[in-house]
Amino acid sequence: MQLTILEYFTYYGLKFFSFIIRLFPRKITIFFGKVLGLMIYRIIPIRKNVAKQNLKIAFPDKCEFEINQILLKSYKHFGMILMDLFQTQNFNKNNIQNIVDINLSDLKLLTQDTGSIVITGHIGSWEMILPIFGINRIPFSVVVQFQKNKGVQKFFNEVRQFHGSKTIFKGTGSKVLLNEIQNGRNLGLASDQNAGKRGLMVPFFGKKASIPKGAAVFKIKSKASIFFCYCIVSKGRKYKLFVKKIENNFEQIESKNRVKEICELISLDLENIIRKYPEQYFWFHRKWPKKIYTK
Repeated sequence: MQLTILEYFTYYGLKFFSFIIRLFPRKITIFFGKVLGLMIYRIIPIRKNVAKQNLKIAFPDKCEFEINQILLKSYKHFGMILMDLFQTQNFNKNNIQNIVDINLSDLKLLTQDTGSIVITGHIGSWEMILPIFGINRIPFSVVVQFQKNKGVQKFFNEVRQFHGSKTIFKGTGSKVLLNEIQNGRNLGLASDQNAGKRGLMVPFFGKKASIPKGAAVFKIKSKASIFFCYCIVSKGRKYKLFVKKIENNFEQIESKNRVKEICELISLDLENIIRKYPEQYFWFHRKWPKKIYTK
């Protein structure tokens, strides 16, 4: 990967910052992350207006004070998980149980199928799922966004390297992704992004939103199992991993309606987990069509 001078400095700047963060105990870096989130909320309110609009659309019954409290907690939350991202390379088989509450029987579900589709969203710490799976030797191929700054991308490539894990860039042909499932791997997809014209309009917090169709299409083509997987911050600064297998028999649904039914199920499950932990959701991108925001 050829880097420009700016990208070169970005990469080594991130490497150096990660090195410094990894020298400190996690309780200190978490405190620093929350302070960083508070500072950004107060001084550099990045995408604050977008997030507030999203919250008002999702929770029309909440007052301004409640919306601001969720938003403040959200900034602190993402400051914390950012610090954990920089510490990822410290995580191993010996200490992962101190960081994440893992039900091993849930993880075993992902080894019983010959390839599956793992659905998650930008809630809790989606980045923690990769080291959890890698450390526990679960074959995992996750679709990620390629960063415009190649220095940032090079850094992410390194912190996401775990045994049995593979990152595939968004935009890669569907045949490649389907092959991952057919080769016995678990394909990870974040299905909560606004997919625009390429997606399917389904209910999300009472209003139609476009979500990616990929998971539904892969399910139909591969007949693989679908799992919902979320890594949520719980008490005591620990994460809790949730894994749930979808038992619905989609083959009994009329073929022309299957994609829609699966997408609606995905959207509903995402909505339910977001309602439970609204302060841990990434509200900073537009979720609904433009006309929703102009009302």
